[in-house]
Amino acid sequence: MKNRSLLLLLTTLTVAGFAATQVTVNLGGKNVTLDSVQVGGKTYVSLEQLKAQLGPQGGANQVSASEGIRGQWLFNGVWRLKVGEVQWDAAESQWVVQLSIGNGTSQTRDMINSGFASNGTDGVFLVTQSGESKSLGVNAANAFQDDFSMKSLPPGGQSTATIRFLGTESDRPVKLLVEMHPLKGLPFSRQPSFRVDLTRP
Repeated sequence: MKNRSLLLLLTTLTVAGFAATQVTVNLGGKNVTLDSVQVGGKTYVSLEQLKAQLGPQGGANQVSASEGIRGQWLFNGVWRLKVGEVQWDAAESQWVVQLSIGNGTSQTRDMINSGFASNGTDGVFLVTQSGESKSLGVNAANAFQDDFSMKSLPPGGQSTATIRFLGTESDRPVKLLVEMHPLKGLPFSRQPSFRVDLTRP
């Protein structure tokens, strides 16, 4: 009942008459900045902002994933992953994403036998501002296989390459999702896939 009352307060709260400030909070392991107001010495944020940050991306059955931001190494117990530059290629009408994947275990790993899909179109998605989810085209999927899936990496080894998605310059990328297919016997974390926020740092 207490939580329900708080939610009702947040839905009716307006910034009129209050000094709006920004506050950074940790939601689900991710730091986010929200607009807030001070009322009676307490800090409040709107329910709409919380819904936007906590709501599932892509539906109720959201993929369980290690989350982070561009330029940050993520680790799922087996593989390390980092997204670098994200750029628009006007000549090809494609978004170009720099991706690095490394072996975070003490044994040499074949990527295709250690969680990665054999076909890049099965597990690599770019989500844009409009909410559209783009998968790799045939040529890009073949390149993903050559640069990542078919590779064997020693402990600490890594592969870096660019992956490409057809799109429009006005519909900017906001997230990259790399789905993993954990196999028995490998020390994957409870969140084996990767979800990267491309709007930061």
